[in-house]
Amino acid sequence: MDAKNAQSPKVDRGFAPEALSVFGNVFDFYGTLGHNGRVKQLAGRIFGSTNTNPQLLIGQVFSETVFWQSSEVTAKLIEKAIAAAASGDSTDVIIDFRISSDEKIAMEIFVQPLPSSGSDAEIFIAGQAISKDRSQLNAASEQLLFAAENALIGLWFWDFDEDRIHSTPRCNELFGLPPYETFQYEDYREAIHPDDRDFVDSFLTTSRVHGSKYEEEFRVISPD
Repeated sequence: MDAKNAQSPKVDRGFAPEALSVFGNVFDFYGTLGHNGRVKQLAGRIFGSTNTNPQLLIGQVFSETVFWQSSEVTAKLIEKAIAAAASGDSTDVIIDFRISSDEKIAMEIFVQPLPSSGSDAEIFIAGQAISKDRSQLNAASEQLLFAAENALIGLWFWDFDEDRIHSTPRCNELFGLPPYETFQYEDYREAIHPDDRDFVDSFLTTSRVHGSKYEEEFRVISPD
């Protein structure tokens, strides 16, 4: 394949040319993965800055490529999102994309399953650069989670603006979930004693609406 066509992916999913044009305008990169997380097709303007031909990445495990080695947790977050998509759940995550050894940018990565009748279900993945303020907020959240994870602390917090719950592997285990499974409020609520659930719903709703703090006690059912 010559350099002129290096940015054009193999369109084995049958994406219409109009769709590829939209993807190229909206996203900094886009492509498809197999259910095992290996690259099937990949393209996008971001690769012009990395001096990388994305076609050379076909067949590699996406989370193990150099772009996600900016921190110890980044590859894990990508793996978690891909695993969720392989199980049928769409998700998105904000992480650093490594341009070079001394440059990285924050990107929101969108991961979702694609309908497939074959044995190798495909996953659509795309990334879009985000603003500096949003990047700084996410970096602070990641640092908090990373510190809690290293200390084996079960921690979760709910980003109301993004409507996303972040959790440490230890937190998931305490609620009887796989360490890197996406943590949902329904998982949290299910672990609360049935007689306390309405009470918890009430004070969390108040906190979310008014931005107020809370310090409440309630009963939780252990998965053991």
